[in-house]
Amino acid sequence: MADSILNIELHPAYFAYVAKMSNEKFYSKFHIEHLSSPTENTIDIKLLSTWLKQFQKIWNQTYRQIHIAIHGGQPITTTLDLENGIDTLKLLHPHITEKDIIFQKTLTPQFVWTYSIPLELKNLLDNYFVNHQIIPPIYGMCKYYLSLASISQLFLHITPQEIYFFYLKGKQPQYYNSFLYKNKEDILYFTLLVYKMLNFSTDTYPLALTGLIEKDSEIYKFLYQYIRNIYIQEINIELDKNVIKEESLQPNYFANLLFINN
Repeated sequence: MADSILNIELHPAYFAYVAKMSNEKFYSKFHIEHLSSPTENTIDIKLLSTWLKQFQKIWNQTYRQIHIAIHGGQPITTTLDLENGIDTLKLLHPHITEKDIIFQKTLTPQFVWTYSIPLELKNLLDNYFVNHQIIPPIYGMCKYYLSLASISQLFLHITPQEIYFFYLKGKQPQYYNSFLYKNKEDILYFTLLVYKMLNFSTDTYPLALTGLIEKDSEIYKFLYQYIRNIYIQEINIELDKNVIKEESLQPNYFANLLFINN
């Protein structure tokens, strides 16, 4: 019998979860709450506490796997191994103190995330969940990309306020980075910067998009003017028909949430 799973994604602009019990084939519960006044790239602890209390009945159910992906400008770095991760993180982010809790997560043997969250946030989550894992922001999408065919590919995952780039060469991750943005011009600037850093041609090298993006959106149309080989990554997800009640809710919006479990 499959494990029961609870996945949570915390972002300065939204909180979301999906869940399924061990006797269910697909995710049967889903909720996303867009915050009316998102903070400046940090998780609002008071709003999160209120949200967690609201779904207390969900959290009180027994889940064998609980994964929580956290966005919001937390210090993060990638290294080729676990051993050098913590030293590298502290070197690149000297403001980390004993009030920050450090975690590590391996995507492949040669690609390790090291990241930290404030102790206050860790304590709040510990009050609600037992044996949960704190996961890097787009671990789910990166893991999904690894499951695709062994081709070289550059991916761009778009969330409110922050975008994430991930480059795969075959089955080996080569590049990961994130940037804060305010408008579509910022997204284009950082995309062109990444293309230049990786020595890719904007005329030929493909860019796959996921996250809060649609083909009719201003961001997509704007990027297409400069990067012609661009497309929205098709996400194949099997869900309970009751999970998605709004036709406007596209799979690429919340795919990261669905794939963060191991």
